[in-house]
Amino acid sequence: MSPLGPIEAYALEHRRFHPDVQAILAPFFAPLGLAWRDVRVKVRTAQFGSLGIRGRPTAVGVFGSTIHCIPGVLDADSVIRGNTWSWTQPRGVALWAHEVYHVYQWRRWRLRFVASVVWGVLRSLMRGRFYDHQVIGIEVEATAFQRQVLAILHR
Repeated sequence: MSPLGPIEAYALEHRRFHPDVQAILAPFFAPLGLAWRDVRVKVRTAQFGSLGIRGRPTAVGVFGSTIHCIPGVLDADSVIRGNTWSWTQPRGVALWAHEVYHVYQWRRWRLRFVASVVWGVLRSLMRGRFYDHQVIGIEVEATAFQRQVLAILHR
């Protein structure tokens, strides 16, 4: 087993993002009023992501106010399971912002969040997929936020 990086070690001990990570994401979430105490992080076993709901393995998933991730992804500086998760690259920061945005959505209006997922999965099934980011409302909204973050970081 490889040694833990500082961000993952902090998450395992405190079930929160490392303060340095909070500082990276804070400017994007301050206008939304998201409190970092409402964002939990849980490192799962590597098998967690093997049953990805989009038909392929996933490294990160959000359930309620908790961001679940496979070991190693919090300190990743490369591509893991098809996505860039690095805190030093704009694409990685924007992708993490997408995941934190789901916590914001959940905290904002839980019933709408659940309804969006259920309705979106039904629409996805009609398109021959189980979980299609292009038709699930919470994913469309989070992806738009992700693009905004990426545009700001590329300025």
